[in-house]
Amino acid sequence: MNDPQEPATPLPPAPPNGAAAQARPLWKRYFLDPVLVQLTQGVTPDKIALTIAIGTGVGMFPIVGVTTGLAILVGIIFRLNQPLTQLMAHSILPLHLASIYLCMRWGETLFGVQHAQLGGVRVLARNINHLFWTNQAQFWHDFGLLAFHAIIVWIILVPFWATLMYFILRPMIRALNRWKVRVAASKNRFSPLLCG
Repeated sequence: MNDPQEPATPLPPAPPNGAAAQARPLWKRYFLDPVLVQLTQGVTPDKIALTIAIGTGVGMFPIVGVTTGLAILVGIIFRLNQPLTQLMAHSILPLHLASIYLCMRWGETLFGVQHAQLGGVRVLARNINHLFWTNQAQFWHDFGLLAFHAIIVWIILVPFWATLMYFILRPMIRALNRWKVRVAASKNRFSPLLCG
């Protein structure tokens, strides 16, 4: 049971019809179902846990607009499932916005520089976006070192995040896989009775 390479489930379930799919909660349709589909396509539970852990870590990269490219690169390096990596990286947007602010603040503290007057996450995002598109030189002068400090903090913190997430998610996804195998086995056991 504790085999690190548990087998994936044999066949995917039939997709629900349109009305039933609309009645399902969003988190099931957009988060749980893609994980279950990966389990049915031969991806091991451990690899799914690793993909979710690293994908969410990449999603917290403190520079806006880099997440997609970084997720592709990390997915190639670690041989992760690209669609699931992208889904995880982009699904944590509120956490991403908060991590930008926190990484900048912690970076200032780590490097011993005076805290910039940022004015909160919403104001910071508006100011950065406006300055980026109107005056690149001023943008890099004002935010270049701040971004560098934030990236260093992210590089320090993301291995801890990914490790923690992996060890939290791995037993949960293994249990989900075992449940999926049992459901598939019980359907296969009763299918001759329904057909005959």
